[in-house]
Amino acid sequence: FLRGVFMDPKMDPANKQLMIDGAKQLQALCMRETGQRFDGRLGHLQKERLLRQFEQDELGGRFLGKMLEYLIEGLLGSPIYGGNRGEVGWQWLNHSPGYPLPPADKKYYEL
Repeated sequence: FLRGVFMDPKMDPANKQLMIDGAKQLQALCMRETGQRFDGRLGHLQKERLLRQFEQDELGGRFLGKMLEYLIEGLLGSPIYGGNRGEVGWQWLNHSPGYPLPPADKKYYEL
């Protein structure tokens, strides 16, 4: 899903830079604090502590807010955009989308 967001020609360049800078800064914080990358090897409590620390930073707070926005879009958007696979987000909310769904070649940014 995020790949599609980044490929959208209408994506705000400031948001794109925020995501790049935020990911780099989170990774740097993680390496500084733990000597490891922010991935599956860190435990949940370590990740939680790092994210709480990161959100106190101005860039970190904006990055996490935007990431949450993208997470919700990916969970609840149309599967043609790369998220909500198998319509699980809609099923979770007991949501019935309008049918027929647009085909993959009719994404809004390609029209």
